[in-house]
Order: sequence, then C-alpha cells, then structure tokens
Amino acid sequence: MLQILWFEVAFKAITGAALFILPLSLIRIFGLAKADTGFWPRCCGALLIGIAAAVFIGLEYPQAHGAIGPAGLIAVNLAGATALIAWMSEILVGSVEQAAHTFGMTSVFVGVIVVAIVYLLYGRNGENQSPQNRVAEAQREAALVQPAQPASAPTAPAASGSSIRAPIDRTRQVLDLVKKRN
Repeated sequence: MLQILWFEVAFKAITGAALFILPLSLIRIFGLAKADTGFWPRCCGALLIGIAAAVFIGLEYPQAHGAIGPAGLIAVNLAGATALIAWMSEILVGSVEQAAHTFGMTSVFVGVIVVAIVYLLYGRNGENQSPQNRVAEAQREAALVQPAQPASAPTAPAASGSSIRAPIDRTRQVLDLVKKRN
C-alpha cells in the first residue's frame, strides 16, 4: 500500500511541476487546442503539487494534522476522475455536434445512433456478467469435478460421520479447479 502511495506522490508532483512550468508546451505536445494563456494548466499543476505535498506530509509524519490520508486521497482521485470524464465528454459532444451539423443529421438521430453503438460495444459484455450467468458458470464448473473418493474407502455405504465429508471434499476440488483456471 505504501509503495502505491509513494508512486502517486511522485506522479502527481512530476505532473504538477510539468503543468506549472511548461503549460503551453504540454498543451501542444498532447495535441489539445491552443490556449490563449497558461492559467488553467498552471492552476491544475499547482493543485497537483499541493495534493502531492499533503500526501507526502501524511506519509512522512503520520501524526501531522491536515495531511491527506488514504481515505482523503480516494475522494480527491474520484473528484479528479469525475472532472476528467466531464471534460472528455464535452470534447466528445463538441466533435459529434460538429460532425452531425456537417452531415445534416438531427440531434435525435445522433442520440439514437450513439446510444446503439455504446450498447453494441459495452452492453452485451455486461449481460454475460449478470449474477445468474455467474451462478450457472459455477454450476457447470462444479459438474466437471467428481466427488472425492479416498483410495482406501470401502464400497459399502459410508458411516454417518462421512456424509458431511463428501461436500467438503467437493468444495475443495471446485476451489482447486477455480485456482488453476485463474
């Protein structure tokens, strides 16, 4: 866990420093639209440097007040991911609107086409992961495993205490099969 936090501190500090020092160059390198000023990249860089410093302080001095711990870092990362997704969706909507206007498509038609494409790409994969399909897959795997028969087991009916042992042995076999598969 600590290695991940140290990596995150280093990554955020380096990224923040690059955004703070060379904002317009990074915008050009990543192929984004040319900005008039470097205010927003510098602002994001300063924010990243501040987050990295707060996490660093929390790692080096665990008793420090005001440091960002792992729980606070989760909230910061979720907020950053939400902002990044919102920004990317704005880029997507802008490019789709331009293409739709160029080709003379209505917004309803574009909405239906985009929703259908997203469903075809991602919706069908989600169906295979439903709980019912997972249970059915586990049952198929369990059917492949035969109940355990000890080598010295008698062929006569088992004693009353061994009736509980068979399901436990079967469970072990299923778990071993799943471990081998993964």
